[in-house]
Order: sequence, then C-alpha cells, then structure tokens
Amino acid sequence: MHHNLAAALFLGDALDAFRAAGWRLIDASAAFSDPVFRSQPDLAPAGQSLVWQLAKAKGGFDQRLRYLGEDGDYEKPAMDERGL
Repeated sequence: MHHNLAAALFLGDALDAFRAAGWRLIDASAAFSDPVFRSQPDLAPAGQSLVWQLAKAKGGFDQRLRYLGEDGDYEKPAMDERGL
C-alpha cells in the first residue's frame, strides 16, 4: 500500500471493493509473516517493490517488466503521439 493522501481518502472504498470481489482481508502481522517477505533478491536497481525484484530475479519478464524510475522512456512515444 502507498501511504499518501489519495490512499487515505479512498482506503475505505478500496477495501470495500476488495471485499465485494471476494477478497479476505488480513492484518499486517499475518501478511508479513509470509515467507516471501524474507526474500532478499540480490540485484540492482534496489528500492523497487519486492514483487518487482522477485520477478526480475526470476527472469523471463524482460519484455514486460518496467523499471519504475524510468517512466519517461516508456511513456514518451505515447505522449508524443498525442502532442503532449
């Protein structure tokens, strides 16, 4: 979860939507007890989400996995096409 104003303003709505979709919510201590959170992929760049790092370390996602700090490289063609 991102800790920001938008998350705070819409957290209740988001949780209701997850429940309506059949999700079962658990508390943070239960979530962080999952073994995946002990994973420490040894790769650079560090600082991305754990899910991103695990996908990068596993391999096979090169055509789909984007480094979030380089959005301009990915978004520029679509923005140029729209004159933005």
